[in-house]
Amino acid sequence: MTITFEPLHESHFPLLLKWLETPHVKKWWDQDVTYTMELVKEKFGKHIHGLALSKNANYKTYSYVICLEEEMIGYIQAYNAHDFAQENHLDLSAISGSVCGVDLFIGELPFLHKGWGKRILNEFEEQILAPRFDWCLIDPAKDNLVAIKAFTKAGFKIFKQFETESNIWMLKDLSSSIAFSYDPDSSFDEKISCALRRQCQDFTGIKTDFEQVNIYLKHNDINMAGAICYIHGKILWCDSIYVEEAFQNKGFGRQLIAKLFDIAITRNLREVQLNTYFPKAHMFFKKSGFEEVAVIPNWKYNLTCYLMRKMI
Repeated sequence: MTITFEPLHESHFPLLLKWLETPHVKKWWDQDVTYTMELVKEKFGKHIHGLALSKNANYKTYSYVICLEEEMIGYIQAYNAHDFAQENHLDLSAISGSVCGVDLFIGELPFLHKGWGKRILNEFEEQILAPRFDWCLIDPAKDNLVAIKAFTKAGFKIFKQFETESNIWMLKDLSSSIAFSYDPDSSFDEKISCALRRQCQDFTGIKTDFEQVNIYLKHNDINMAGAICYIHGKILWCDSIYVEEAFQNKGFGRQLIAKLFDIAITRNLREVQLNTYFPKAHMFFKKSGFEEVAVIPNWKYNLTCYLMRKMI
């Protein structure tokens, strides 16, 4: 299941209030505070308009709601540890590089004691912290054994130099976790696609699913032509189109294009778009009624790219 982090928004405050007054959260988070909606707005409202997280956090806390697929399950915040070192009586000069602090809780009971703490920490490190900080420093209470276990599993080590009577300070080197890979990862590919869909939806207000539509032209149950297309809003984008060599120049390509328009009409789409940099294909699409809307000289392989469209 995919873990994401949604920046805290005012619409999250009722959920945050519920979590903060839940006994298992209250045990470790602001035990002496009775939260009201007004107090939540006062304390957390200043976090939602923070600048982008950086190595110069300037006394800002950056707050996120932890999401598991579509369900919001908890809260996590990050800050520049140097901003709060003095009030915590810490001398961070012993740590070379930028240091962040992190606090979190899982608010929803069904997700407790299921191993999510480690996964949340690792995902937060990968998505939010590692690109910006060198180290992460946390301070669970000594008797919060569940949290200490989760932090240990996530790679944190006890930093005895800062240990106090009530808290254990734990440190993790974030730079050691950064690496490049070329190994296929279907789950992360889906996360990339989901992020793109969310950004498109946030920007346009239109729900975008990028539905893939493949169509094939058969002869005696054998594929002789096909097209791979995607629906982007009101556009049918033709990613690639292919006709077997033995069946080329016999009108099957035009039949395939005509079918694409039938699909676009059925789906109430506005137009069909594609690009090509093959001269023969360029002429074929022009004869099929497509118009050029943009030309990119010296594109792939130093060939000219033509962005083409045909309105429904």
